[in-house]
Amino acid sequence: MTAPAPLRRWTPSADGGDRLAVADPEVQLALRGLDGAVWLDPRLRELVAARTAQLNGCLASLARHSRAAVELGETHARLAALSRWRRSALFDARERAALALADALALLPGAERLDRSRRAAARHFGARELAQLVFVCATAGARDRLELASGGG
Repeated sequence: MTAPAPLRRWTPSADGGDRLAVADPEVQLALRGLDGAVWLDPRLRELVAARTAQLNGCLASLARHSRAAVELGETHARLAALSRWRRSALFDARERAALALADALALLPGAERLDRSRRAAARHFGARELAQLVFVCATAGARDRLELASGGG
């Protein structure tokens, strides 16, 4: 099992992201509390959040997470290949498992595919890290939906 990465909290962005959260201090506080529970590798976290934003059609979130990923050392080539990650040699087995789970949780293709994706991810992530990965997928989706509902995205 990989040791927890240093905490890097997600915060409302200056470019208008998380508008609903900023409009309501209680929502903002709740989101910050969720973010404080995340210790998953920051670059993987941003990659998964970017993929989730792609699937949700949340362009502002995709841009924000892509910028954050680049700041953490992610390459533009890998981000450009994110929409076709299954056919790209740029992602390793662990990242593929994380992206497959992110896809399954965002698209909800059915219990069987979701279970397959979760089992595949469990081969690359310990139980706590897998829980973190699922949490990142869920919170990224929730943030995208907040942003889309506020007219952003």
